[in-house]
Amino acid sequence: MKHNLALFVILVITGVLGVGCGVINKGTDGLTITQAIPAHSRMLIRIEDESAFKLDIENQSNDTLTLERKGLDNLMITKASIKAIIEPAAGAALSNPTARGVKVKLKVYDHKSKVIHSVEAIKAEAKPAP
Repeated sequence: MKHNLALFVILVITGVLGVGCGVINKGTDGLTITQAIPAHSRMLIRIEDESAFKLDIENQSNDTLTLERKGLDNLMITKASIKAIIEPAAGAALSNPTARGVKVKLKVYDHKSKVIHSVEAIKAEAKPAP
């Protein structure tokens, strides 16, 4: 019985910490996401109905992030805050090419549909055979 209770408490604490570390806080003025992007990974952000949206990005570390948007040049962000407008059907990606995790705070606003975000590893480019 004690083991079951201990297991239950551990699962609840793990769940609370997991939700708190990834978090989402939806206010009336937009959705705020505070998350660490692991080394050599990127966070993808898009709107479910592929409509346009606005994005405030705050890089809370000294490492460089790269903002990638369809049809535009990449933008480097180091220990700074920027605002970006994301066009319909474009989405955005924040890449962390460094060897350390980077903490980032995003605010997504002026959207009408569900915000979808995920983190994935950056795929290494294939090198041509000699």
